[in-house]
Amino acid sequence: MKLRNVGVSSRLIMSPWFLGALSAVFGLVSTLTPVKFYEQVLGEENLMFMNFKLYGIITSLVLLYILFAILGSKILFAKTKRDSENITKPETVGAQIGLIIVFSISLLSIGSILRTISLNEIIGAFTSGGGGSLRTNIGQAQSDARLGWTKDFSTFLLLYGVWIYFKSKSSDLTAMYRCIFFSTTASFILMTVLTLTRGPLINFLIMSAVIFISAKFSNRLIPIGKLFMVSLVGALLIIGFFFVVASARSVKTDSADTPIRAILGYFPASYNRAAYVIENKLHYPNEGGFYTLQGLINPPYIGKALDTYAEMRLFGLRVPRSDEEDWFSQFDAVRSAGLNQAYIWATTFGWAWADIGPWSYILFILYGFLSGVCFSLFRASTIFGIIFYPYIVCTISQWNAGLLIVQRSTTLAIVAIIIIQFIVKFLKEKRQYVSSTVGN
Repeated sequence: MKLRNVGVSSRLIMSPWFLGALSAVFGLVSTLTPVKFYEQVLGEENLMFMNFKLYGIITSLVLLYILFAILGSKILFAKTKRDSENITKPETVGAQIGLIIVFSISLLSIGSILRTISLNEIIGAFTSGGGGSLRTNIGQAQSDARLGWTKDFSTFLLLYGVWIYFKSKSSDLTAMYRCIFFSTTASFILMTVLTLTRGPLINFLIMSAVIFISAKFSNRLIPIGKLFMVSLVGALLIIGFFFVVASARSVKTDSADTPIRAILGYFPASYNRAAYVIENKLHYPNEGGFYTLQGLINPPYIGKALDTYAEMRLFGLRVPRSDEEDWFSQFDAVRSAGLNQAYIWATTFGWAWADIGPWSYILFILYGFLSGVCFSLFRASTIFGIIFYPYIVCTISQWNAGLLIVQRSTTLAIVAIIIIQFIVKFLKEKRQYVSSTVGN
């Protein structure tokens, strides 16, 4: 059999159990980084290498996740399944409205940044580095304008427009839709680049890749060669953007910012911190429930307006005064544990274990079940599945980082889904009403 005729099922490679297993294997393999090399580069003790306690906890959490993801995917949503693979006009118009909202938000956010930080300063960060403090100032400007939520929210609204673009036949896409889509995408990219942040654009690329593969290879085998090329191009784009922004935020004379150190710092080092957590040698400043409930107790916009953190402290709960305070104190906690303070991630597993200990098993059961249900809804082409399942994939791809699934971005995804659902439903009902009126 020729290699070009060999393919992999798109359903398999897009499933949460396959992606979860792949992410976990990649992470565990990274713990096998030679001890002396790791310690010499990062200047910290390596506890992750051949740490069977670490391996046991992570493996059991992942196996539970996979098992319940499979169970969740068995739930059939026959009533929510689309009647046709064709994209309806209300769906296309709904996507256009969503894109216009994203375009407006992007311009508003760009304007708030440029009112505080000059464009020359931002360009200077990309050409000469040293943009770390600049990023902090930009973040503060966004926070003061209460626009910190805009990047994540825009990502989810834009995602529905991406699905319409890839799922529709080329002949069905109007020139207006193409114009709005590409203009909005460009404005979104500009907004994220100006904030000197990597996350939103990397997340968008990952989620768009999920939609692209699903739309182009639905229920078909993906040729190994094509899968390899798509994966390679996607990985290069993400890694390239990662290092471009890292370079912009770093000081060129600092040896800590070499590519090798950055790779070790953002991948194996996260598992080393997880090992420190499991060995009870690293404690994060507000562990004990805050990190797994942060998205609930401090919802976007509302949390700051109502100062929910202050309300929680009145009840004696251990929460910071602000997200910024918690973030800065994490660096202190890592340094106090004798680790390189430049890298604070402890993996999804480490953060969960630090926060709720053995209750992490319940969290991963729920996480897995939700992933399976969303995968089922995604395959049924529902609006909820189209937006939320790629986000689930995004959280899996970042198991080396933190507890993304319980952050405020999850709330923003649900809000975006509700808005798109409302717009499309309204347009469909209006279309039905007009049709029935004309018919009578």
